[in-house]
Amino acid sequence: MKRTVWALLCLALPAALLLTACATATPGTPATPGPDVTETPAPQETASPAPEETPPPSAEGLSGPLIEVVRRISDDAGSRIGEYGVGMVFDTEVSAENQNITLLGITEEQFSTHVTDAAVSQGMLAHLTALIQCKDEAAAREMKSLIAAGFNPGWMVCVSAEECVVVESGVYVYLAASTSQACEELLVSFDEAAGGMGTPDRFHLGVTGGDGGGIEIAP
Repeated sequence: MKRTVWALLCLALPAALLLTACATATPGTPATPGPDVTETPAPQETASPAPEETPPPSAEGLSGPLIEVVRRISDDAGSRIGEYGVGMVFDTEVSAENQNITLLGITEEQFSTHVTDAAVSQGMLAHLTALIQCKDEAAAREMKSLIAAGFNPGWMVCVSAEECVVVESGVYVYLAASTSQACEELLVSFDEAAGGMGTPDRFHLGVTGGDGGGIEIAP
């Protein structure tokens, strides 16, 4: 009996090995490779350049006591047009304590509110220039408007300035009341000294009277 079992085992073992060797596993279907996916980098935010600020006017030409600056501006303009034809010129400081404030056509309260310093240059005929330093640029713009509204072109009583013009630059306000030619040259000199200026307000354009040399003769 044992021999029979062993004989069967001996026959079965080779058959099993043969079946194992002949069996071929069915290969699986290879996965089809997908297209390469390239990640597109997210766009980087580019910071917009800050807008360039317009530099404020350089007022180096206005440095020093205002009474001296007024004289420098007048001398510079006079060097181009010669004599103003307005007689002797006097330079005076303006403050809330003296009567010169009335020359600007403003009140003491307006002066105290907006102004830190001021000087006036006045001729014997209808010729006047003034330089006013205000507390800030807003005060300068307000002072420009106040002078244009309140200044009296006939402050000399018997004669009147041919032209009156006021302009601002930063914290400064410049007033010129004289002949039209003188006003033009004075504005050029102020513009150069201040390093730039705003839009001039020509609030009075009179009629040249007779032999007034550009000065309007008041009726």
